[in-house]
Amino acid sequence: MPTSGALRGDAWVRAFGDVGRENFVGGFAVRTKGSKSEYGPDNPSWLPTVYSDVSLLRQIDAAGTATSSSTQPTPMAHMLEALSVEGGGSFSLAV
Repeated sequence: MPTSGALRGDAWVRAFGDVGRENFVGGFAVRTKGSKSEYGPDNPSWLPTVYSDVSLLRQIDAAGTATSSSTQPTPMAHMLEALSVEGGGSFSLAV
């Protein structure tokens, strides 16, 4: 993520680099071209997929609708940088 160019501010580069996305996800699914692939920590593709620039579907209802996800990192980085957050305040609850 830091090398993709999505992050410009040094503080955000450090934050995204220091806080592992895998700390926030267990099992998840990813939709691509109409299909759904499921991943768990025991799957060898789990960690590379965690760090891919896709939304991770954390909960899917009986109808197949995603009801909870871990947002795609690039748009999240753009939104956080647009907030112009400074200092150590707690802002993530507002996002």
